[in-house]
Amino acid sequence: MTTTIPPDATGDIYRQLRGDEIRVAEDFVELIDYLSRIEAGISRGDWFYTRSKLPDLIRAADNLREVLSTSDGTEFEAPDARPPFVMVAIRQWAQRYRLGRAIWHPTRRPLRHVPEPDQG
Repeated sequence: MTTTIPPDATGDIYRQLRGDEIRVAEDFVELIDYLSRIEAGISRGDWFYTRSKLPDLIRAADNLREVLSTSDGTEFEAPDARPPFVMVAIRQWAQRYRLGRAIWHPTRRPLRHVPEPDQG
């Protein structure tokens, strides 16, 4: 697998993505969309609206599961995707949604995994 420098977060990422990368990013952002709608419903106390968005959330999760599965849907299959490119797309596209902005604030650098200190 060739390692490629991830695209600039301010550039046009869509034209740089391949098929599975687009699908993973779009499906994940769809989850953020519906989670944002559910959060809005809860914060307003609109329980009917909140409940009405749950089937959409489940469908969005099923779409992501489908792209990560064999064609018959029974087993895991890794997508042909470059994680840095997928994450740039997710960060860009998620900015339209309240939870996306909370997770990847446009003026804050994304969180990175920090290893636990040695306990020795």
